[in-house]
Amino acid sequence: MLGIFTIAAVVGVLGLGAGAAMADEGAPSACAVQYQAERAQEHKDGPRIEAILAETNMRGFPALYARLEELKVLFAHAPAHPVVECDGVRHVRSSGSPSAVLLMLTAHLPQTKDAPRVMVEKPSPYALAALLIGSAAVERGDWAGADGVMARGLEFDPGNVQMVGEEALVLSHLNRPADAVALCDNAVGRDPQMDAANHARLLRTKGFALGDLDRFDDAIAAYQESLRFEPGHGGALNEIAYLTKRRAGAGKVKDTTFHSDQAKVLKPEN
Repeated sequence: MLGIFTIAAVVGVLGLGAGAAMADEGAPSACAVQYQAERAQEHKDGPRIEAILAETNMRGFPALYARLEELKVLFAHAPAHPVVECDGVRHVRSSGSPSAVLLMLTAHLPQTKDAPRVMVEKPSPYALAALLIGSAAVERGDWAGADGVMARGLEFDPGNVQMVGEEALVLSHLNRPADAVALCDNAVGRDPQMDAANHARLLRTKGFALGDLDRFDDAIAAYQESLRFEPGHGGALNEIAYLTKRRAGAGKVKDTTFHSDQAKVLKPEN
């Protein structure tokens, strides 16, 4: 994840201006007051959300369930809009590789000389809250509830590969596998420098969704491509064997449940 100072340097290279615009002499603008209040709330909530993640990583889902209502209260503090425009500056949040940040900046490039400057900042902690709440819903099989919260979380951090993978899982279980495939493809296209483990994970998720569409050749190809990034991955090899039998005419012989432990949602791999 890029820090704000590294991103600011990238913004400067593009000639967009790296600093927040200063209000004119006198009282701050209404949007500036609101933005600062939202950031102050975020700075209060961020450490609490991260503490819940740390506790969940140590003690598992029971720890998450014990603090789930608290987490929902924190998530309710998230501002209505993930992109804020104030005093001539557009503030957007992003995670991912430098190329992912550059692509996001390109999407917000000024079209006219009077267009707002762009400031890319670190992802909102409310995106992490959405991932945790959504993952708890997945464990309970509440696919609709998980979709609602993680779709909103992706608005705050569209580059969050873990949440993309979990949301794709959810879409598959909501009988929306085509949307799951598109979500994975968009995530890979957004971050050409994605690390190998995340790239392989998304390809496996895509393969699962393609299998649900009975597109066996495409599903097998996705799993095979994932093996270029993680050679010998047992789950991918098993799915290739299973889908090969399906392609030959065998019926579904197993429950098509892609569990979150395959996506490593809560605890990223080292």
